[in-house]
Amino acid sequence: MQNVLNSIEIAVLFLDQNLNVRRYTERAAAIISLRESDIGRPLSDLTSSLRYPELQDDASRTLETLATSEKQITTSDDRWFSVRIIPYRRLDNVIDGVVITLVDITETKNLESALRHKPEA
Repeated sequence: MQNVLNSIEIAVLFLDQNLNVRRYTERAAAIISLRESDIGRPLSDLTSSLRYPELQDDASRTLETLATSEKQITTSDDRWFSVRIIPYRRLDNVIDGVVITLVDITETKNLESALRHKPEA
């Protein structure tokens, strides 16, 4: 399973019902500074390049309301990410935590910015 997760181009972080790290992809580790010893640690203990101080609150809200959260945020090195937080459902339909996905949208944001600042002919 870990090989499959690492082969996709999306950073994924799995948290349990207490918002402790359950599993993550290599891409997530690069963004959130995760290592193997972080398994079981609370999300609130992790350091990250994300400019997203309300990540913990949004993850808690998703767990409570079962509503997906989606935001576009930046990092300390000026990259852009689309961050989605969704409830994690087991096969028996029990909510067992949340899944956080991070998709790098820096190139898209740079193109949008270039088009906005392009002089009209």
